[in-house]
Amino acid sequence: MIPVAAACWMGCLVGRWCWKVHMMHGVVTVFAGVVAVFIIAFLTWSILRVIINSNMQCTHTYVSMLRAALSSVRYQCFTWHRTISLVLHICAVACMLSYLTQCVLSQDVVMREIHKVNIAQVGYARRNSNQAYHIAEVTMVTPMRTSRSFNGDCQATVQVHYFAKQKSYVQARLYAYSPICEQLNYGSRIRLPVSVKASRFDSSKPELHVEKTQRNLHVVQGSDFWHRAVSDLWKSFYDVTNKLDMQGRMLVPGVTVGMLGQEYVPAEETSSLDPIDETYATMMRRHFQHAGIMHVMAVSGGHFLLLSMIIRRCCAYFLLPRWIMSFIQIVFQIVLAAIVYPSASVLRALVMGIISAVAWCCKRPYQSASALSWTVIGVLTCNPSYAWDYAFALSSAATLGIVMMGVPLSQTLTQYMPSCVASALAITFSAQCWTMPVQILMQPEVSFMAIPANIMVAPLMDWATVCGLISLVCAVFYAGVSLIFAQLASIATSLMEQCAYWCDEVSFGVFPWVRGALGAWVMACVEFTIFAVFMLAFRAFHNRYYIQRLRIVGQLWAASAKRTVSDTARIFEEE
Repeated sequence: MIPVAAACWMGCLVGRWCWKVHMMHGVVTVFAGVVAVFIIAFLTWSILRVIINSNMQCTHTYVSMLRAALSSVRYQCFTWHRTISLVLHICAVACMLSYLTQCVLSQDVVMREIHKVNIAQVGYARRNSNQAYHIAEVTMVTPMRTSRSFNGDCQATVQVHYFAKQKSYVQARLYAYSPICEQLNYGSRIRLPVSVKASRFDSSKPELHVEKTQRNLHVVQGSDFWHRAVSDLWKSFYDVTNKLDMQGRMLVPGVTVGMLGQEYVPAEETSSLDPIDETYATMMRRHFQHAGIMHVMAVSGGHFLLLSMIIRRCCAYFLLPRWIMSFIQIVFQIVLAAIVYPSASVLRALVMGIISAVAWCCKRPYQSASALSWTVIGVLTCNPSYAWDYAFALSSAATLGIVMMGVPLSQTLTQYMPSCVASALAITFSAQCWTMPVQILMQPEVSFMAIPANIMVAPLMDWATVCGLISLVCAVFYAGVSLIFAQLASIATSLMEQCAYWCDEVSFGVFPWVRGALGAWVMACVEFTIFAVFMLAFRAFHNRYYIQRLRIVGQLWAASAKRTVSDTARIFEEE
């Protein structure tokens, strides 16, 4: 299923490219190229068959070799023809779906208003003057968080229902200032005057800006019970984490719910504690970014994996049936996805977790590659815009790398080092290699300390996640117990902070790279070249005598180290 998922992703990107360059014949060009390739292949096949059937100027041995080669090619084509046909059909359907989706969204009233604003700016060369404000009715899709730009004090993703008294279906980013920020509740439906602009980084993403002098808004529909419960849970949790030190107030919420402490926008003004220093927060993010461990500040698949392991062990202890275990796992994963900050990585992990639970219930072996492929196909079919979403691409690439390369590499490294170290090294190396081209698109630099930093924070991440989630659950019922677990999580995050600082201080830790798509392709070629050279060297030298001796010595040392560690642990347990 991996080729099918890749074809679906590629088709969505091609469809967006065809829409972006405003060329309908781009689709025709792509399909014409595919047809031309098949025509050339068919002609080549026909010519070779004619040459073989005619025995002119060919020896019997040469003809036999060609016939054997063509028979092998024919067998492979017969074996793979269904997969190739499915890949082509999925790519074509995804391309048309993405193109039609972009065409429909471009005719939305919000996108038409952006087009008019851009024309006016080009005509008058006045970017920020004479902004037109229209009444918009939106629903808060994500909680409010502080804005790092000058467009407002807070920001959130909203679903636009009406704009200028016309129906709308697009999602936009809403920017507001302090008096309005405290009135915007998660899940509520509001009506207020806004101006619309295109995002500076992506012209297809609209932004809604509330005027700085705006003081009131009209609440069309308040938050439902679930959104109010999540908001109250977050408020209680952030009240608990505000009692920690500076790094704990910043990192513990980020590790737990995916939103850093300084990004939280409370429902009312609180002056009990000083806010987190902006310079300190910026330097902290810089250290984590250069160390290659920015993912610890967000919710990822590790949260869902830990939850699934805990649920399965508890259910296995009580000897519960499979269907009850699967039902509990699905319910708790949906609850976890609802109480953390919504993101593409959370969606990917949730869908894969549900597929895993269903496979467990049906007594089917869980295949991570197939689950990831079906997740990608389903998500892109429902929303093709995830194909060019960096968060979804990073999450999918990291998961694919762990599935394809992490497990075999871990089995190989286990022969020479403890299993926990081998597993951490294999997972980190695989995820880093497969996500590096996407990281280059986001930030044109290479972090050489990413693998050591990830190995050091891997056990701390599990520790902080478990303690943070327990603190989050206990925050509503008993703040004292919640504070204890928050302090335990803060100990782990403090060690992460020191690790990020040490890795960032290394002189060769960060290396600049080529920007844009060219840099991503160059990085992919470099990784492929290194992998090919390594495999060729391995094939050439792995049977040599001295290589075999080094392998045996390494395995003996690893076995001795493992035996020493196990004997030491047994001695301490007996005492």
